[in-house]
Amino acid sequence: MSRYDPATGGFTTFRDKEGLCNLQVGSSLEDKNGKLWFGNDAGVCRYDPASGGFAHFNIAAGKDGHRKMNSPYAAYCMFEDQSGNIWVGTPQKGLCRYDPATGKLSYFTEKGLDRVLRGIFQDKSGMLWFGMNGGGVVRYNGTTLPIFQKK
Repeated sequence: MSRYDPATGGFTTFRDKEGLCNLQVGSSLEDKNGKLWFGNDAGVCRYDPASGGFAHFNIAAGKDGHRKMNSPYAAYCMFEDQSGNIWVGTPQKGLCRYDPATGKLSYFTEKGLDRVLRGIFQDKSGMLWFGMNGGGVVRYNGTTLPIFQKK
């Protein structure tokens, strides 16, 4: 991953030795605080331009509570909602929400969310919409996650 600096005309390249959690970045996001988020098969990492450091987030939780990294937990899409939460869509393990105020990860694995989640959008009323590979969308109103798809 490279970052262009218009003031100098130069690039800064981030690799694993600089702290990037995986060289194959599949999704990226700049949050409202200017921090850069990168998603890939190894989960999610965040770059803080102010400190120059990376933070890693294991979004995969094993049955025994031990976090394991594997491709079903890859970060296929990411989105920052109006409240500043970071949402991550995975290919097989549902949704993950990171609350930066508390540092807490929440998981949404309701039936039907085991398909590839490819897109996230928040409408003007605050509803979150999650697009699924193969058709269908999920709407989150803060409480429920109904799935809408053509039968």
